[in-house]
Amino acid sequence: MPASPKVANTAPTVVVENDIEIRLELEALQTGKSREISTLDSTQTTLEPSSHTPILTLPPEILSEIFLHFLPPYPRTPPFIGKYSPTCLILVCREWHSVAISTPALWWGIQLGFNFRFVPLQKAGIALAQLWLDRSGCLPLSIFASDMESYDAFPIFDVLVPHCHRWEHLTLAINVYEDLHAIAGLTMPILRTLDMLLEIEDAIDSPLILHDVPLLRSVVLEDNGEGRNLELPWSQLTSLTLESLLVEDCISILRETPNLVKCTLQLTVSRTTEDAYPDISLLHLETLVFEKDFCDVDVQFFQSLITPALLHLELPEPFLGSSDSDCVHSLKAFASKSRCMLNKLRITKSRSTEGVYRDAFPDIHSIIIIPARL
Repeated sequence: MPASPKVANTAPTVVVENDIEIRLELEALQTGKSREISTLDSTQTTLEPSSHTPILTLPPEILSEIFLHFLPPYPRTPPFIGKYSPTCLILVCREWHSVAISTPALWWGIQLGFNFRFVPLQKAGIALAQLWLDRSGCLPLSIFASDMESYDAFPIFDVLVPHCHRWEHLTLAINVYEDLHAIAGLTMPILRTLDMLLEIEDAIDSPLILHDVPLLRSVVLEDNGEGRNLELPWSQLTSLTLESLLVEDCISILRETPNLVKCTLQLTVSRTTEDAYPDISLLHLETLVFEKDFCDVDVQFFQSLITPALLHLELPEPFLGSSDSDCVHSLKAFASKSRCMLNKLRITKSRSTEGVYRDAFPDIHSIIIIPARL
């Protein structure tokens, strides 16, 4: 049977909690958080049950709702310790502790960025992650697992994988080939967003398939390596961000994403020079953002995109050309080929004035020019 949203507080759990909290508080003191700890101590003294603390007379359901507004809104994940962490709430008094650990929605966002200096604290962090997973009951999960420098040494996937059926929003930084394989074969029936940073140095020979994700609609993929063979259900995506990919790798992916509504590209220069690229039809695309300069030849990649539904276009001016006339010509050629009716145009790193684009495109409602830094 699925775990109850109300997690019981047994005596052994209390011992584990106290041990973990003490370890984490020690690390907080060593990283300059003594002021926060001091504040919590004074608050605890103030909020002991008495007639002068009316908040303690509130029903647990109301207090629980107040606690939920203390955290970052889901799917953002709170830190394990410090400001905006539910751990702050359980340290105030016995009543708050009881309400907090009985509120699963306080624990369904888990941030696993372990930068602790000492091995015992790293192990305590993983134990605390398990505790949060237990407290979250059967709710969906938002997992933020980046900055994992101690990844190889500690079995974090052993903690996370048993809950993969509850993953709804997943952010991963992966630098070990085996870890990528660990998630490739999983069934994630409610996963909606995937943000993945690949920092694996070696090329991937065998295909890594992630297809059992029927609700996946949004992917952010940053790949700092080469020779990838990653298969995602591209055709079902409506939002896609590609970072640090080669232009030709991006083209291969975009050919398989006919249902995109939003696309953000931050690519690296192609290995080869092309005079022209094959056309790519993105018939439902409404927002297209380029976030990095390209060499001049890659304006042809921009011209290859067919986007008749496009409303919002953002790109750096150097990508379009070296002169006002070149930039205007590139944009007009793109709009004419796609037959799109732009509503918003945002040009970054611009050396032209707004008037240049306003005169050339009088029908665009909003034109924003961000000047280049001198």
